[in-house]
Amino acid sequence: MDTSAWYMLINRNSGKALDVYNFSTADGGRITQWARGTSANQQWQFVDSGGGYYRIKSRHSGKVLDVYNLSTADGAAIVQWADGNGQNQQFRLADSTGGYVRLIGRQSGKAVEVQNASTADGANIVQYTDWGGNNQQWQLVQVDSGSPSNPGQFTNP
Repeated sequence: MDTSAWYMLINRNSGKALDVYNFSTADGGRITQWARGTSANQQWQFVDSGGGYYRIKSRHSGKVLDVYNLSTADGAAIVQWADGNGQNQQFRLADSTGGYVRLIGRQSGKAVEVQNASTADGANIVQYTDWGGNNQQWQLVQVDSGSPSNPGQFTNP
């Protein structure tokens, strides 16, 4: 993983990008999926937390993905929050087929997914038990080259 690079995260099920909704800069700002564009609210950097975990930082806001309120429940919202390096802000990459990965939360052990496998713009991003669904799989596309990255070999849990 190139921690100096910026990536778009493209959902396998919908083909849409992980997106900070409405260009929010606030703590608690919604994370959704949206048609792929070129805006900074769809660009993310992986910040090393050690132990194979990363914080996923928005280029637009400087905030990181966060499981809201430290929840361990299925369906809990993924939001953006100031980087406190909390376990609810740390994710590991679990390998899926075809160059896709699943983002697994350190605190909950759950996967980041598009809620209800929606293909609509604005669909919420939540955590859910890791079952390997296409709505839980993400392709990392480097912003500067537009080609898929090779995140390396990751072991399924």
